[in-house]
Amino acid sequence: MNKSKSLSIGIIGYANIAIRSIIPAIIKNENFNLFGIATKSKYSQAKHDFGDKVNIYNDYKDLLNDSAINCIYIALPVGSHEKWIKKALLKGKHIYTEKSFGFNYSSVLELIQIAKTKKLALIEGYMFQYHNQLTKIKELVNSGSIGELREIHSRFGFPPLDGKNFRYDPFLGGGALFDAAGYPIRLAGFLLGNEIEYKGSYNLFEDESPLMTTYGSLLLASKTCSATLSYGFDNYYQCNCNIWGSKGYMTIPKIFTPKENENVRIELVTKNDTEIINIEPDNHFKNILDVFASAIYDKNKRDILFQEILFQSKIQSKILMDML
Repeated sequence: MNKSKSLSIGIIGYANIAIRSIIPAIIKNENFNLFGIATKSKYSQAKHDFGDKVNIYNDYKDLLNDSAINCIYIALPVGSHEKWIKKALLKGKHIYTEKSFGFNYSSVLELIQIAKTKKLALIEGYMFQYHNQLTKIKELVNSGSIGELREIHSRFGFPPLDGKNFRYDPFLGGGALFDAAGYPIRLAGFLLGNEIEYKGSYNLFEDESPLMTTYGSLLLASKTCSATLSYGFDNYYQCNCNIWGSKGYMTIPKIFTPKENENVRIELVTKNDTEIINIEPDNHFKNILDVFASAIYDKNKRDILFQEILFQSKIQSKILMDML
């Protein structure tokens, strides 16, 4: 779609992911005009980076009160999401928020009800599902290339972060459950549908804190296929997926974080053949913005995104209850 950059977007939070990936994608996107950035801790940096090209606010409320802005990208830690998503919705803004959407399922449900009532779009920042690699994987699955699905096993984890990283604050960043775990959960929903059920989890904790998961593994299942998902903050880096079927399997070495200029591949193995499928570079940050823009004008697409958000929140809430 092309509405001649008719959507003016404001950013709350000048986080690294915003600077490195989202802002460049917004600037290149044909639907959005980058109108303003609100940041408390990096106001001088944002002023230096943009000069007079973009409005810079040192108070989030000032950005939300600007009637020229109709969309918001929230680049804050998950512990701040509920407050600022609600404020933005009540100001009539469409919202793209970083993952995870929120800590509490009932609160997430309330925010979605507000968005529905006010006919506003919401999208959660799991951009990987809009990469052409995922399009190809789903095409192979749907075509029966590996037969009936039996199991999806995906892993997303990395070595310890800097001790001051906000993700280690259970009330601000939510730990590994509300960071790394969200990716394989979203992948399972993408491939198996949002009706799959949570069956249980195993977690190793740091300092006995449920949200400081050193390593976690969880099981989701539909009637015919299971999804075993592993994640954590103190592990050798993993970002991959295996999909096992009745007639073959796929291995995807880099499922969640392919770079804009990076070639990725899918290994497809069946009884009679092993095929390496090369996937051309793609910019999933651009693609998720296109989906967001489309949902602003299309109720059916908004409803699909609402269901994805609720699925994520329901699963994460159930895991958290098991941890406590």
